[in-house]
Amino acid sequence: MRYQDAVKEYKSDKLLDLVKGFGDANPSEQSVNDILNWLSETYSEETKCNKDMFYVIPQIDIGAAVIRFIRTDIIDAEAEYYVINSQNEGVKKYIPGAYPRNRDHARELLSEDINKFILNRSLFLTIAFKKTDRQQPIPFGYISCNAPGTYRNFNEWTIDFWLNEKNRGKGIMAIVVDVVLYYLKSKGVSKVCAFTKRDNEAAMRVLQKNHFNYIDDVKEGSNIYEMIWGVKFIL
Repeated sequence: MRYQDAVKEYKSDKLLDLVKGFGDANPSEQSVNDILNWLSETYSEETKCNKDMFYVIPQIDIGAAVIRFIRTDIIDAEAEYYVINSQNEGVKKYIPGAYPRNRDHARELLSEDINKFILNRSLFLTIAFKKTDRQQPIPFGYISCNAPGTYRNFNEWTIDFWLNEKNRGKGIMAIVVDVVLYYLKSKGVSKVCAFTKRDNEAAMRVLQKNHFNYIDDVKEGSNIYEMIWGVKFIL
């Protein structure tokens, strides 16, 4: 199955490989759905979510935009947009690990995110304006969802998020985070946390709008370096 078809059907090549591992070299749609249903009903204590989390490629419609996985078939174009959207002082200051030095470095960062998905460690999502008659979907932001143990060995799901400078301050990210939290909840995640610098007021507003509560501080010596926020779901 081509990647485009996999996205359309909300299924990944990883899922098809799993089905083939059960001895079905040319799996039917029913075979794929049967395995997917089994995964969706099977909870992983290690990743604190249903097992289908890392076998399904989400593509979530939010009106004028979509929230989707990285397009591996146009990875160079994705890297170019990543630089445009992420090479700014806000990302450099608040999410330095996501800051790209150049397009090649951006490609490396996106490749790492793809590998983390394969290894059941992270779900990295792009926020993109929908395709029009004149242009392809244009990414303008990102949200990274990390499984327990991925970020600083923290034992809960965590999220990071950012938009390009042009689209900040419009209330977009609060909506995106709300939608992604609902998606995580649908996959069995019961708690999500976020780390913010003390002066990152924009990020804290987004978290508070989505019912995150302050949990604790992260200290370096006597200085408070970051704040930890969290939200719990009733499943």
